Amino acid sequence: MGMDETVVNGAMAFFKVQFGIDSPDLVTTTKLGAICAAPYICCALLSCWLAQPLNRFLGRRGTIVTVSIRE
Repeated sequence: MGMDETVVNGAMAFFKVQFGIDSPDLVTTTKLGAICAAPYICCALLSCWLAQPLNRFLGRRGTIVTVSIRE
């Protein structure tokens, strides 16, 4: 999560101008907030619902190993 937060917040300075969301109005600010919150929203909507079934089938250690595997 820390790496995601660092990358998204660091890139925010560049993609605001590129995607045309650099004006200070409410709609643009809301879009920018949604983009920055997207990794955490996905974790909340996907990972939280998968935690219990994975724990049931794989056990606690198996779940940790499975979700820790990187590409």
